[in-house]
Amino acid sequence: MRTLFVSIFAAGLMIFSPVVKAQSAKPADVLLVVDTVKEELKLLFKASLMTAPSLKRLELNPKRPRHVYQKAREVFLKVQVLRRLNGLDEMRLPEAPTSEVTPANVRDLVYASRDGLQELYPLYWIAEVSVEVPKKNNASPTDVYQGLQGVSQLVDALGIPPVVPNDVYRIAQVIEQDMGKLYAARMGQAYSGSLPEPASGKSPKDVYEAEMAFLADLKAFTESAENAAIPAGISIPPQFEGRITPGRVLEIANSVLAEVGSLKVLAGADMRQELPEPPAGRTPSNVYDRIVTAHQLLRALK
Repeated sequence: MRTLFVSIFAAGLMIFSPVVKAQSAKPADVLLVVDTVKEELKLLFKASLMTAPSLKRLELNPKRPRHVYQKAREVFLKVQVLRRLNGLDEMRLPEAPTSEVTPANVRDLVYASRDGLQELYPLYWIAEVSVEVPKKNNASPTDVYQGLQGVSQLVDALGIPPVVPNDVYRIAQVIEQDMGKLYAARMGQAYSGSLPEPASGKSPKDVYEAEMAFLADLKAFTESAENAAIPAGISIPPQFEGRITPGRVLEIANSVLAEVGSLKVLAGADMRQELPEPPAGRTPSNVYDRIVTAHQLLRALK
């Protein structure tokens, strides 16, 4: 664990930025910001006399901006944990887009994370942040997602707690709420059917399998139901065969949330989305309940 040294002169130090915001963005523009954040984060390791970890690349299915946005939100929330651990206030999560997500939406959320990190540098006695990274002009949304996964790993290695069921439950709540809004928009009324009985004894693997089943049925729905063909369709992530951790469950939950959000746009559903306050004491069984309930709402759609 590193030791932080706080200077009373820190507030007067200058932090310089090589990246300039633009009104529109392509994946290459977003990846430039992501790669810049990665290099800037490495300065925190150097200042703490720590070695930045080697980044693990994920095996990814093709991503769209809507998926990348959810990964960017995961990074934003982790940055808030890092800020809190260093005595800084948490920043408010920017409102989610109310239309199909664009690279510009992703870029703006990455900038918000970067803004949140910049207040950390004086605490590490870093007076100037100036890095240069090459722009990768042929970048795809999948490349940006992979880059954000690297940022996420670096923030993890700076000492924030690992993902736990509480974190996944928070996103599962949003999935259930969004499915309720989707149902109301497509069916003209709120869902009034019976709900599944609460589960017990579930493991992260059980939740992961429930999420993957939900995604498979979402894919079938978008391919068969009227006014449900979302941009580029749904690409199912590769089946993971190793030990399922809450972090892996969170990864799939974010994919589900991205697809449901795109369906909400098509249905003209209520796009307002408020992330619940962090819960406490949640178990994989609690997360499982939220996913299974959302899946039941999907099955009830026509």
